[in-house]
Amino acid sequence: MSAVDLVRTAIVKGVAKAASDPELSTDRADVSAVTSKVLTEVAPVVAHVTNSEPWYQSRVTLGSILALVAGLLSLFGYAFPSELQGQIIDLVLASAPLIGGALALYGRWVAKKPLGS
Repeated sequence: MSAVDLVRTAIVKGVAKAASDPELSTDRADVSAVTSKVLTEVAPVVAHVTNSEPWYQSRVTLGSILALVAGLLSLFGYAFPSELQGQIIDLVLASAPLIGGALALYGRWVAKKPLGS
């Protein structure tokens, strides 16, 4: 079970327990809405803190790749200024959802089998 799953389970149990407390004015119907909102806020933080995000969302991994590329390019006489390195990483992170969406659409359009086959 991943760290995010462990936190998710703990949050669900905690919200359900809080909703059953007679001293709090929380209805049982509010449990799923509160749990969903808390998980939306907490899950990305847990993924980041536990280093369980995908490699392409990791600034450390992207920075390391950029450093390796910059090192290789410096062998041929080209150097990246440090401020440009940060801008490149930001550009890669900003364009990743666009590239992913475009690849998903392309894959669906060129697929020969219908979904669910």
